[in-house]
Amino acid sequence: MKKNRELLEEYLMKYFVPLLTDDLKKVNAIIYCKQKYEYPESRLLDFLTKRMTLSEGSDWDLFVVFDTIMSQIPTKNKLTTYFTETEINEYSSTKYKKPKKTGFPLKFKMIAIADDQWIGRITAKELVLLRNAGIIRYNKNIQRTMRRGYHGRTEEYRITENKKSIREIKNSMQAGTFISNTITLNIPDDVESEFKYDEDSMILTIIKAKSLDIIDGFHRLVALEQAANMDKKWDYPMELRISNYSEGKGQRFVYQEDQKTKMRKIDSDSFNVEDEAVKCVSRLNEDPACNLSGQINRNEGLISLAEMAAIVQKLHFQDLGKKAARVRSVELAKELREDFNTLTEFDTKYMTQRYAFADLYIILVAFIWLRERPEIKRENWGPIISRSIDNCDEELRKTIIRRVPSRPMTKRIVELIERS
Repeated sequence: MKKNRELLEEYLMKYFVPLLTDDLKKVNAIIYCKQKYEYPESRLLDFLTKRMTLSEGSDWDLFVVFDTIMSQIPTKNKLTTYFTETEINEYSSTKYKKPKKTGFPLKFKMIAIADDQWIGRITAKELVLLRNAGIIRYNKNIQRTMRRGYHGRTEEYRITENKKSIREIKNSMQAGTFISNTITLNIPDDVESEFKYDEDSMILTIIKAKSLDIIDGFHRLVALEQAANMDKKWDYPMELRISNYSEGKGQRFVYQEDQKTKMRKIDSDSFNVEDEAVKCVSRLNEDPACNLSGQINRNEGLISLAEMAAIVQKLHFQDLGKKAARVRSVELAKELREDFNTLTEFDTKYMTQRYAFADLYIILVAFIWLRERPEIKRENWGPIISRSIDNCDEELRKTIIRRVPSRPMTKRIVELIERS
């Protein structure tokens, strides 16, 4: 695609309501889509009514939806705005391929946890198969709150997506580093649902149901769908929970999952072992030539690994691509070792006292400022840094503590150093 597909997704959604609220245009769109692409009416309407998010579709799905909209409504942009000539030629002649047929009854090898809850295993391909067959649905009455918006005077709701989170999960899955966790599908507790569990064979058979509602793991489902759309041979194992909760119990389950102990984002980010800032700080802590070796960790050290990684990320890695970040991570660990050794050899208190967040931020900004001024001798680094810390008034110190590392805050610290 010529542009980020998220821009196209946002653009297309502007036309969903005008198309759906005009019965003639809606019918003609369905006919057009069916005749040109052999595209199922149910799948097209799933996208238009937001039962499925556009994120779950392939680039070809977006092409079909866009072309179908243009067949009924004049749009500002054209296919050539978002798609290359090669893509247009290929996608225009592509027909919908019916997924491998699946339907009720469905059988799953499961361990019974309770009369209304079972645990087992499923693959990404099997989940995508169920999704494409329209069996897995998003239940807006149980799932997390949808986002409300307006198109003119028409109120509309859309599923709340964290696109950054989906992208990170997808990349981790494709790299094989994602640790499989649970996706929860719920058999609606109503008269249309029929199922049985055989304890001897440990087989849960779902004879019929209106749908299987995804009540936990939506972002993981979207991520694996995106990965599967990119590579038809790709697959991934996932843990599966199937429940038979009432709507009320399903809501309690979602609430319970949301109440899990949450870490500060700064702490959570430090567990991302693929992040180059985290790697750099960990490398420094493990370097026996560093005077602070073994003193940079999450709990008992002089320096908080999480806090230092967050500051280092903002100061050194924010605008770097992956390859450049990997190289910079190795170089920076060596620079920081030399800088901290200079500071601790100036005053050994920096080898024994715990570093407050504000002090650490000032020190790391000072290292950059001093390296950019080779005329300042290293023996003068310690006094400049110490004066900067001492001259940081309580108001600025509280402001630094309250906020995450940012360019405006870094600028204020540079001004403090220059005054010192």
